[in-house]
Amino acid sequence: MVLVEPVYFADADPAAVRAQALVNTSRLHLREVKWHALSVATNPLRNADLAALRVIQAELTHLEQHPATQPMRWLVLVNVHNSGQSQERVKQMLTMLPQSHFSIYHYDATSEAHPNYLAWRELAWFRDTAQIVHRAHRRGAGCTIEALLDTIGWMLNPPSASECRLAREAACSRGYTHLWKIDSDQDMGLVHEEALRALVAHRAPFICQPAILPYHKWGRGSDRTTLQAYLGGSDTGPRRSNATLQVTGRERLLSAEAQGWLLTHSHARATHPPDDVESTCPIIDVAVLPSLATVLGELDPRGEMQWGGAMNVIALRLAKAYAKAHAKRHGQKASAPHWADTMGVRPAGLVFDYVPLIHRDTRLIGFRGKKAVRTVNSTAACSRHALGKPPSVAWKRVADITAESGSAFAWAMVNVSRIVDGV
Repeated sequence: MVLVEPVYFADADPAAVRAQALVNTSRLHLREVKWHALSVATNPLRNADLAALRVIQAELTHLEQHPATQPMRWLVLVNVHNSGQSQERVKQMLTMLPQSHFSIYHYDATSEAHPNYLAWRELAWFRDTAQIVHRAHRRGAGCTIEALLDTIGWMLNPPSASECRLAREAACSRGYTHLWKIDSDQDMGLVHEEALRALVAHRAPFICQPAILPYHKWGRGSDRTTLQAYLGGSDTGPRRSNATLQVTGRERLLSAEAQGWLLTHSHARATHPPDDVESTCPIIDVAVLPSLATVLGELDPRGEMQWGGAMNVIALRLAKAYAKAHAKRHGQKASAPHWADTMGVRPAGLVFDYVPLIHRDTRLIGFRGKKAVRTVNSTAACSRHALGKPPSVAWKRVADITAESGSAFAWAMVNVSRIVDGV
């Protein structure tokens, strides 16, 4: 296997240049953020380190928007269970993301009358907030695919499929431009919502994510080392210059073999491209969702890994289609991987270093007692192994409809009833 070297995106936006200068003068503080993330986020004695990061984030809020960016409206999907820790995480997310709406999926409750759901309803901040616009509970396996199908179906569709067919395209959704699916064990203490939204608006990726930090130096950040926040750069090696100064995002999905991985590998990890956006916290453009829902409907609902690989490959296909159309309009030749080099083209995937999440789960999958199978109410298992057959290529047609039309909603005219029925 040959991996494509990352493309260094030399962003000339004035705000990006100013942020790069701030990075260069804040390396010592950023190193402290990198190795003591939770302490920096919570300990007043580390205010100087936190302030250095916040100044960079404030500068990023001034980035210019990508030509393809429309007014953004985000829906955040969080899967929760009945525990004090899970409740505190959701409460923090509501506080740190005041511009976003939320969809809460209770995987350990089977109805609104279930004790695990009622325990959440007793919390006034949860019951009365206008930020939570959609609540759902387990109806089958209670795993991620079910939560995604439920939320995507609600997010994109009006009350009935017939109404959607008769309505204008824009009426076939609730107006959301992005779905941010985030695990409840991610801490928001270092996130800056305005900076994150500005980064997404500036580069307009099809999928992206904040970089991940361990909560302390020897903890677990991301299973992909390239998805861990570089911040002040690595201690040695080439990352010290290039990766550090890519303040508006590092490219993902540049591997030449990425588009073949979904259908040719059966091992769960191998269903993901080697330089992917991980499934723990992706921010997904609405254009990806119709194709993703098509794949989700064909996967075993207990599988926790394969859907992430599908998401990445769909984003890659859409980005290449967008790049091809852009090149055609400008009389250029679109050739991977350099289609990601210009602001006129939308990257398939990005990771943003300077708005990092903190991973509070320190156990590696398959190690230190963490099981590859999660049991819900002792009845349904959510597995991190590859389950069932790989999906068909039906999603490609849906992706092509989206790319050809240039509309995130055109898919609904031919595919809405399938997704509604699947939910």
